[in-house]
Amino acid sequence: MNFFKKNLAWIFLALSIFLFVRYNMIGSYIDENGVLIEPFYLIPLSWLCFFASMFCFILKFTRRKKNRRIR
Repeated sequence: MNFFKKNLAWIFLALSIFLFVRYNMIGSYIDENGVLIEPFYLIPLSWLCFFASMFCFILKFTRRKKNRRIR
């Protein structure tokens, strides 16, 4: 559990990058009926993971600063 708590921000950042890359790898196309087919759900998920990682980084930084001041 400690490993997960320490690296949560990095996990979210890696997942965000993976989702961006995966979206570009899958690509989009227009089928026979003229409907655009694309994995649009990967874009908001990747942004959500990115902002979650930034939130975790900021939280980790502020807690570290607070702990250094107390000691």
